[in-house]
Amino acid sequence: MWQPMSETLPTYFISHGGGPWPWMKHEQPGVFDALEKSIVDVRQELKDRAKAVLMISGHWEEPAFTVSSGEHPGMVYDYYGFPDYTYRIHYDAPGSPEKNNRFNPNSRGRKPSFNAVSARCSA
Repeated sequence: MWQPMSETLPTYFISHGGGPWPWMKHEQPGVFDALEKSIVDVRQELKDRAKAVLMISGHWEEPAFTVSSGEHPGMVYDYYGFPDYTYRIHYDAPGSPEKNNRFNPNSRGRKPSFNAVSARCSA
């Protein structure tokens, strides 16, 4: 049975900046230094306490509440106007299908409806 957590977890808003900026730093030196430092700071603040990350995106629209449940979620290149090589970036982000039910309202007898998709098409 689901139990509420006794500890409040940290919440961060992380802007993705200008598209695939981590792969373009050599083309725009210094432009994203503050953003990069803020992301490094998150890691230092969390140390090794984080066991999973729930990432919520406004770039993925579905008719119902939807969670990516794949073991290796794919890349979605939802930006435009960047160099060709940035559309071939590959990042093997680890998914966690077993943690998926923690975010499923139906697993606790609640609504709204919930969809889990193991893969999604590029935008």
